[in-house]
Amino acid sequence: MKKVLKITKIAGNAMAVFSIIALLVMLFITLFDILLRQFFNAPITGSIEIARMMMVCMSPAFIAALVEKRHVSVGVFVDMLGRKGQLAFDTFGYLAAATMCGLMSYQGFVDMFRRIDQQAVYSMLRIPTWPFYLLFAVSMGLFAIAIVIYLIDIYLDKERYVKPPKGAKPA
Repeated sequence: MKKVLKITKIAGNAMAVFSIIALLVMLFITLFDILLRQFFNAPITGSIEIARMMMVCMSPAFIAALVEKRHVSVGVFVDMLGRKGQLAFDTFGYLAAATMCGLMSYQGFVDMFRRIDQQAVYSMLRIPTWPFYLLFAVSMGLFAIAIVIYLIDIYLDKERYVKPPKGAKPA
C-alpha cells in the first residue's frame, strides 16, 4: 500500500504542476488582455476561450489536494465519534465523492465522443473542444481512483482515529 500511495502522490504532484502552469497561462492571458484592451484598444482574440480551456486544465489539481491532505475537513461533529463512527462517516463521504467523480468522468467521455462526432470547435480560435473534455474525464476518473485509494489507506491506518488524551488541544 505504501508504494501505491507513493505513486499516487508523485502523479498528484505532477498534475499539480500542470495545473499551476494552466493557472499562470490563464492569469497572464487575462492580464495582457485587459492591458491591451485598455491602453491599445486591441484585446487578445479568444482570451475568454483560452481562460475557459485553462480552467479545465486545472481540474487535475484536485488529486494533488487529496494526496497531499490539503483538502478541507471540518471535524466538529465527527471528532466526537469513536473510530467506528468516524470510519462510517468517512466511508460514506468518500464513496459518495468517488461515485460523483466516476459519474462526471463517464459523462465527460460521453460528451467528448459527442463533440468529436459534431466536430465542435471553439468559436473564436477554431480549436477542437474534445481534448478538454478528454482531460476533464480522465482527471475525474483518476480522482475517483485516488479517493478509493485514500479510503483504503484510512482503513489500514489503525491510529488515524485515536482520540487525543483529555486536556490535549486539537491540531
